[in-house]
Amino acid sequence: MTTANDIVSSYESGRRDFSGSAARGENLSSMRLRGIIMRRCDLSFCNFSNSDLTDADFSHADLAGATLTGAILRNAKFEKADMSRANIRAAVIDNTNFRGANFMWAHLCGNDMLKADLKDAVLDWSCLIDTKLSAEQLNAVPKGAILSLSQETHEYRLKAGTGYTKPVSGYTPVISTYKKVGGEVPEYKQSPEQREIGPFTPKKKLPEHH
Repeated sequence: MTTANDIVSSYESGRRDFSGSAARGENLSSMRLRGIIMRRCDLSFCNFSNSDLTDADFSHADLAGATLTGAILRNAKFEKADMSRANIRAAVIDNTNFRGANFMWAHLCGNDMLKADLKDAVLDWSCLIDTKLSAEQLNAVPKGAILSLSQETHEYRLKAGTGYTKPVSGYTPVISTYKKVGGEVPEYKQSPEQREIGPFTPKKKLPEHH
């Protein structure tokens, strides 16, 4: 297992290629790691928040559950990386390659994705609240992705979805306020159960009688 200290000290000594390394869960936040190459690395649950990752290469890397909030991802490559359940809020995204990346259940809120390459990216159940997308990008967003919901609903979603192992019961993506080319996106239809109990209301266990 490669530690954060190993990576930083080696990087500062001139090394750039760490391909194939395993650094699961390491804290690499607020670091200047421009041009670092971490292809096919196990970086799951690592913390890269506020780090400068300009020109970095994370192609095919495992970044599941990683945190990249506030990171600079300019000219970085994440082609076919596993970024499921990752937290990538308010990052600097400019000419960033996300081709074929898996963003399932990832938080991409508050990003400007207009200069991102999202071709073939998996966005199912990803959270894109307040994220800027072009009309072409928006057309490729699957129905299950989250584009808008209330703060109360969002907080419940985060609590109920801990682990992200399966869709949360009663979770309703609200996308009807966003438009695609040719008209509005069809309004999401609730299931009969949701109409009866209302969205985001956890089922309560009935009290036992003795």
